[in-house]
This record gives sequence, C-alpha cells and structure tokens, in this order.
Amino acid sequence: MNLISTITRSLYVVDRSLRKEFREDYYKRCMYAAFGTTALLQDAGFKANIVDGDFLAFVVARFEQRAGLQGFRLGTDQPSHFWVEVDDAIVDVGPHYLPDHSRFPAASMPFIAWSPVSKLPLYLRYRSIANER
Repeated sequence: MNLISTITRSLYVVDRSLRKEFREDYYKRCMYAAFGTTALLQDAGFKANIVDGDFLAFVVARFEQRAGLQGFRLGTDQPSHFWVEVDDAIVDVGPHYLPDHSRFPAASMPFIAWSPVSKLPLYLRYRSIANER
C-alpha cells in the first residue's frame, strides 16, 4: 500500500474510533489521534513520529463575514497539540476538528496530510516545542 492511501485509511480509522470512544469531546483528543495514526502507519511499514507543540489555522465562518486564527497553544514549556510526521509530511486530524469547537460557526476543514513540512501554506502553522527546547 502506498503512503497516500495508508494515510487516508489511517485518518479514517482514527477519526471513527475517536468519535466512538469519546463522543462528548473527541475533538480534544489529539494525543490519542497522534498515537493511533502513528501505530497504523508504523504497522504499514512507514517510519512515523509523534511531534508535540502548537498549531494554528486560518478558520472561516460558514455564514457570517468572519474569520480568524484558531488552534492550540499553551506556551513554550508544554505541548498543546500532537501530530504525526512521516516521510517529510505532516499528518493531523486536529484542523478537521477546529469547527467543532470554534468561537463562531466555522466552515468545515480537511484532515491534514501535507508534504513537505517545510512548505506549509500560510494558513497553517505548526511549531514543535522540541525545536524550542
């Protein structure tokens, strides 16, 4: 199985599992998502690693003329978010869940599987705490 189809399958399995096990707050379980995604990718033979840090994305409202940066940030001493890196790609369910807990009714957002990590679009920001230590 190639990397793209493995990532797609892994994100589907992780999303479905989170929604089933944590019905009330599945969108807050990024550590579980990162561990599950990593395990599935590693089982398929890929070298995947969990990364911790902060995350921001540009979120747009569904109905109003409103937008803003939203994400997860606690500071430099502890992680607020967890995601996966595999073959110079970021894999993350977090952005998909931002509209579920947004400050305003937000438009839906995709899962993230972006490569290369060094060329993220302007509307996505990942900062590893390990880089700050």
